[in-house]
Amino acid sequence: APEEGRKGVRVLTNDDYGIIKKPLDIPLNEETRLNFNWSYKKLPATMSEMEVAGHDYMSIAVEFDNGSDITWMWSREISPETSFHCPLDGWQDVETHIVLQSGYSEMGKWFSHERQVKKDYESAVGGEIPSRIVGVWIIGNAVFGKQEAEAIFANIQIKNKTEVIEIFE
Repeated sequence: APEEGRKGVRVLTNDDYGIIKKPLDIPLNEETRLNFNWSYKKLPATMSEMEVAGHDYMSIAVEFDNGSDITWMWSREISPETSFHCPLDGWQDVETHIVLQSGYSEMGKWFSHERQVKKDYESAVGGEIPSRIVGVWIIGNAVFGKQEAEAIFANIQIKNKTEVIEIFE
């Protein structure tokens, strides 16, 4: 979904869900960064995403070689830099969410983010640090509140000291 010269994907949800995954195999270290742009047009959540009944969201995620993942998302009301474990059965020990933005006032604008992946893992997940990143996901979910929502994720890169991987080449 190119927009304003960006390479990416448009996520549209309406009582459905989906994941797009790009397999990778790169080391996770102090230099590993996730860079991306996003523009949220409309959020899917009807209540707090921390609750099962409100766990509708769109996000970008990194999957690790230990089976866990972190997703970075825009929330309807959760404060930025809040992290929480997925409330869904079977996902509590797998997926951790980190809120980067919240509210509705800046919908439709483009934002750029750079995340230190290992640092986010240490602070949000904890425990033994995985050694490799094995995938990048784009997630859209609107099965609980059944709301239409839209976001664009673009110019996604994983980079470290020796590599730069463009997710949408």
